[in-house]
Amino acid sequence: MTGWHDKPGRAGSRCLIGILLVAVVSTLAPTSFTLADKSEVKESLENLPEHWRIWLEEEVYPLITKDQRRAVLALETEAQRLAFAERLWILWGRQTGIGTPFRRIYEDRLNFCRVELGNTQEERARVLLIHGPPAVRYKGRCPQVFNPLEIWVWPYIQGLGEDVAVLFYQTGGMGFWRMWYGIEGRRVLYNTMPGADVGSVGIGGMPYDNPRYRCPDGDNLMNLIGLAEYWSQDPRVLRAMSEFQDPERGGPESMSARFMEFSALLDKNAEPLGFTILDESLATRGGLVQVGFAVTVESGELGATPVGEVSVVQLDVIGEISRETHMVDRFRYVYSVPAAEEELGLSLERYVRPGEYTLRLKVEDVHSNLASVAEHRFTAVPVTADESSEEDDDGELGLTARVDGPAETGDDIFGVGEPATLRLVGPEGEAISGLHRFEAVVQEEVAKVKFLVNGEAILTKNRPPFDVDLDLGELPRLTTVTAIGYDSSGEEIARERMSMNVGRERFYLRLKPLSPDDAASGKVKVAVDVNIPTDVEFEKLELYWNDALLATLFEEPFEDWVALEGGGEFGYLRAVATMADGSMAEDLYFVNAPEFGTVVDVTAVELPVTVLDSGKPVENLQQDDFRVFENGVEQTISHFSLHRDMPVRLGIVIDTSGSMAETLPTVQEVVMGFLRELLRPRDRAFIEIFSDQANVLASFTADFPTLENALLSLFADRATALYDSAIMGLFQFSGVRGRRAIVILTDGEDTASKNDFEDVIGYAQRAGVTIYTIGIDLAVTKVVPRWQLGKLADITGGKAFFIGNQAGLDAIYAEIDRELRTQYLLAYTSTSESPPTELRKVRVEVNRKGVKVRTISGYYPGGI
Repeated sequence: MTGWHDKPGRAGSRCLIGILLVAVVSTLAPTSFTLADKSEVKESLENLPEHWRIWLEEEVYPLITKDQRRAVLALETEAQRLAFAERLWILWGRQTGIGTPFRRIYEDRLNFCRVELGNTQEERARVLLIHGPPAVRYKGRCPQVFNPLEIWVWPYIQGLGEDVAVLFYQTGGMGFWRMWYGIEGRRVLYNTMPGADVGSVGIGGMPYDNPRYRCPDGDNLMNLIGLAEYWSQDPRVLRAMSEFQDPERGGPESMSARFMEFSALLDKNAEPLGFTILDESLATRGGLVQVGFAVTVESGELGATPVGEVSVVQLDVIGEISRETHMVDRFRYVYSVPAAEEELGLSLERYVRPGEYTLRLKVEDVHSNLASVAEHRFTAVPVTADESSEEDDDGELGLTARVDGPAETGDDIFGVGEPATLRLVGPEGEAISGLHRFEAVVQEEVAKVKFLVNGEAILTKNRPPFDVDLDLGELPRLTTVTAIGYDSSGEEIARERMSMNVGRERFYLRLKPLSPDDAASGKVKVAVDVNIPTDVEFEKLELYWNDALLATLFEEPFEDWVALEGGGEFGYLRAVATMADGSMAEDLYFVNAPEFGTVVDVTAVELPVTVLDSGKPVENLQQDDFRVFENGVEQTISHFSLHRDMPVRLGIVIDTSGSMAETLPTVQEVVMGFLRELLRPRDRAFIEIFSDQANVLASFTADFPTLENALLSLFADRATALYDSAIMGLFQFSGVRGRRAIVILTDGEDTASKNDFEDVIGYAQRAGVTIYTIGIDLAVTKVVPRWQLGKLADITGGKAFFIGNQAGLDAIYAEIDRELRTQYLLAYTSTSESPPTELRKVRVEVNRKGVKVRTISGYYPGGI
């Protein structure tokens, strides 16, 4: 492990923190991976490891497209190929409609082909791999008349119909089986080999004896031949039997192209770019080690581009972190920084579990042909909280770290000493949705594992591997997954819990589940995960057993060994965290509780309300002037305030698709001015951009230079994923309360999102964030996108603006600023008992004639 704080010659470089792009960077050209010609494809195939050649040519050949196959050939490491194959299985599962189980089903089909057919490549095998085993596999038993025949029948094939039949034959009983095409005629089905008894006359146009009488089960055989002949005349069937019917479309939007863009691969025409890598373990958080990397780049030949009056260098940095052959992390950063003379020092940080890894890093200059790839071995070592990095004398990070010794109790949360009885492994990152695999890594004494989602039992596995594929929903929401381990007698011996989509700004805490691993000498180890919002001062964390105070903690790690009085009896642990401003968060954990219990949810609702009179905000209203109705029932207002001086949490979401090229410079200038005027010391804003992917360039911050640097990096390119980007922007408000608003600026309709417009509507109603939309140069003929922008604003209490050119942006941002400063906040406790899956409609009335009231049209309990 090497540190960079003492690197010689550092004075001539600049150390710059990059802007993290959590998905493919929309501002950069795609990495080229198309192989030039057939000879190059052949050479790449010959150089491919044998198990990958078998995979391509004998196993997944019916599924894989030409682009996907060439991508496999262009990848360079085992970890890259394994990661790409995992994504292909997810894609293929989605295309078939089966989902994650498709991989297991397909592997069963491969085994069937090997055992029953003797190979995986002939035409019978291809058809079986695509459509699965038939319900009827009829083997003709009439060698004196026919060649060996097999007729396969499926009761139903989606897209084709019912009772689909295909016939295979083997000429003379030798060689591979062929699929019969009706256009060949029945002649090819008959046995014409010497010795065959085909009746009293030959083939020369004269009739055979009727096979219905000559062959055993002749009627059935001839009827099935007729059925197969009927289907063989349909070109859709012939195509469906030989081709995967829902292949991925090629081009820059395909999964293959996206994966390659995110891979540390060099263009064949790249010229070398010199850089070095140093690493240091900085801190340990939640069982993960925060590892910092310092990348020093030779900047003498780098290209630059002007952004306003600043000459900016843009570096595209792609990284892959692997442990042996398993890729555990992939990331991409773009650094847009003022040009330097000799060296640029780039800093980046990643979180990994303790252990040895290989970092494969690609650094590419966006404005020249310079690029290089380097591999760097490093070790992630646990670091105690009080030994984490601190500012040294010259203001740079002093990164010398010391390693924890083995825990005296034998408990191991960082991989030191004895391993934990059960460890839950799942997806990492933010805005997690869709299908994901969770695995409980256990010791031998664990005989079975139960998985729960948000406290509800989902699955119990009685033998390893103890893993489960869980659907976290189409949209990111706060979700808790728990794994409980039991011994052979059925006694619980370990449990662990993971919380996903907590959000960066949610004041949130969770007590870690207790297990026998956490008990020693009559005490138990109580540990708490606390998510503290940025720029908020943490005060204390109190631990209670029932109503008795056990301990008060003031800093990380939030854990303590405590004695539980009457520990064998039913009781509860309680953790209460308090901020300096008085805000609190709480979690409860029942000990020795029954398996099932009843939970009553109380829904507190906050309503941002804008009141306008002739288009101008009304500021002199009182609480008695408002009435709130939920599903038609009047509610009691418990809180009322006019937020003229309350802090604002604001998101700016900017379309950077290719069509924004001419407008973007003005947008950058106007947004900078807007933020400079709007933001006050207690306000926070974030910057998100989107083209075909959404990227948060700067998370919630009051630091204007950070926001300004993010805006300087904008570059227009590629398609428009408006829906996905709106959801990602709303997700940033997870756990944020009070006055919240988001401004979405776009010039086009959605062309690249995975989610649809109804998903955005539902997520917006859960988030409760006021949305302002700005449509630039959207012609009146663009009815659908204009309606969608208006709908999104209307249901959230915001407003939609449409301008013919960028010249009107100043006035729009001024109006948004004025509304945000004069917004009322109402709060009430809902009396509704409707289920959380149902939308609760909201209406606000104001006791003043002629005014217009804007607020959310409804919400889902629980939020996001």
